[in-house]
Amino acid sequence: MASSAALKIFTMIDSNQSGTISVNEAERIVLRLNSRLNRSYGENDVKAFFNSITGDSETITKDDFVTAFQKLVLV
Repeated sequence: MASSAALKIFTMIDSNQSGTISVNEAERIVLRLNSRLNRSYGENDVKAFFNSITGDSETITKDDFVTAFQKLVLV
């Protein structure tokens, strides 16, 4: 369930269908989804979380986004 939702979200964000999105876009989406995820992540929490996944990269791949989303939902 979480992976199909994550794929739909990623596809909506990846408007040019490059297979990557900016980490900033991913962070904004997670912050907007806080209430639907029954979470209250702060901006710093989300930045730290994606930084732990992407390192210094400014983009995130579809697979990394799905993995990250699943971790957020399961936490």
